[in-house]
Amino acid sequence: MPVTTANEFEAVMSRILLRIDKVLYARGDPPKLKGARRTLDRVNDMARDSAKLKAARPDLVEASDVVQTEIASDEELRNMLWDLVDYVDYNA
Repeated sequence: MPVTTANEFEAVMSRILLRIDKVLYARGDPPKLKGARRTLDRVNDMARDSAKLKAARPDLVEASDVVQTEIASDEELRNMLWDLVDYVDYNA
């Protein structure tokens, strides 16, 4: 389901961060994944400022790639991450 508002962006990001937290806890804080989680949290703080969010797009994409590599088995997580990138591209 596409993300169309800042509220939805924040809600989807919260779900993503929760899933990452579970993996971090289970794996003992892998550095790449922990860094990607910090980046996503920072991007989430910009959800209501379109200009900052668009400027943070490269960081969002890079963090998304790391998460998708580190948690490759979670297809729903991958789709949620790309929904956020699409939101930045088309609605922010």
